Amino acid sequence: MIEVRGVTKQYGEFFALSDVSLTVKEGEFFIITGRSGSGKSTLMKVTSGLLAPTSGEVSVDGKVLSDLSGKDLYALRNKSIGYVFQTFGLEENFTAYENVELPLVIAGVKRKERKARVEEVAKAVGLVPFLDKPARVLSGGEKQRVGIARAIVNDPKYLFADEPCGNLDSENTSIVLRILQSLTERGITVIMVTHDLTQLPLATHSVELADGRIIDEKFSD
Repeated sequence: MIEVRGVTKQYGEFFALSDVSLTVKEGEFFIITGRSGSGKSTLMKVTSGLLAPTSGEVSVDGKVLSDLSGKDLYALRNKSIGYVFQTFGLEENFTAYENVELPLVIAGVKRKERKARVEEVAKAVGLVPFLDKPARVLSGGEKQRVGIARAIVNDPKYLFADEPCGNLDSENTSIVLRILQSLTERGITVIMVTHDLTQLPLATHSVELADGRIIDEKFSD
């Protein structure tokens, strides 16, 4: 599980996060919500190890992130954490297949195993018909499916999604949310940032932020 204990993130005199504490348990669909500027994305980045807190600590599976060397932190993120972003972050001239395969190439996985794993996650997110197409010709919804497939191809325990539907229409939003929900059934813990309150019923656990503080926390029955 992930534990956040007394985390503060400060930029000069501005507090993006102020004394935030929470626990995300294995298998949860955890949603962070709040208005623009409330600290949602900062909390996600600190929780996932992309950003160091000014004070307090974050632990993932019992490992305090600030105690890890740069090499060990990179290894933890590469092995245990996947990321999905609102702006997709794809290599536009690569095919969908090559984009999904890229983390496996970086990790040194052999070609045959790479092919099997890419095909497996492509089936899971409905990407098979688009694998040979360059990312630049894909729709927003198709690009986000590539982003999700790329994020889970290394079989992470945790998937962080920062406004994954922010650039999508309602139909593709529904598709992406169904995919994310299905990942929890595969044992992946999903941590999603959104400003859209209509997505909250998907959460098994949620927090609402305002001015860098948790002002509400809910658990599903």
